[in-house]
Amino acid sequence: MSEIITDKLTGKASAGNVTITDGSVTFKLQDGVAKFAYGYNQQSGTRFGYSAGASSSYNLNVSSFTDSSTGRLFVNATNAFATTQYIPATDIMAGNNTNNIDSLSTASILKFTTKDADSNTDLDELSFAHVIGDLA
Repeated sequence: MSEIITDKLTGKASAGNVTITDGSVTFKLQDGVAKFAYGYNQQSGTRFGYSAGASSSYNLNVSSFTDSSTGRLFVNATNAFATTQYIPATDIMAGNNTNNIDSLSTASILKFTTKDADSNTDLDELSFAHVIGDLA
């Protein structure tokens, strides 16, 4: 097995064009890398080590949070996405509840809504997301 030890990868023909070949498929490395990630507790008490209103110590490309209202969290990206055609993966630390990205999200403000799956009402929870997409 070969090993590459480096601090930086830059495409030879174009700086943003580092490719990987898996079998017969070649794709750009940066297409599969998360460009945005957060963890945030909207609840009034501590959950899994997150105090009320606290974010993860590991957030990626996040400049700030706005607890908009019950179950509504706006997360501001440090570096905006090129479009709103990004791919979010969301999670929540509560059984039978959902955390979804809102259709009113922009390239720089990602809006999430947490709901109780039984009643469909908004609720505050400990939520997480990471997003794949091209930055502006």
